[in-house]
Amino acid sequence: MEQARLPMTDYYKRRIDGLIDNRLTSIEHQQELQQKTLTRLESRINYLFGAIGVLIVIVNLLAPIVTKLIP
Repeated sequence: MEQARLPMTDYYKRRIDGLIDNRLTSIEHQQELQQKTLTRLESRINYLFGAIGVLIVIVNLLAPIVTKLIP
């Protein structure tokens, strides 16, 4: 009787192991997507700060000219 139940138990063990492997793979995939999204977000933030810096430089360069034009 024990012999008859063993293959079924082994089947369920393999099945559960497969489900766990699939879940771990899914979690790893989600982490990779989150990392890519974070990298993209960091890149956009750096671009935004760079653009703000360029605008500040332009304003500082134009300020003396504007103050001379407007009495």
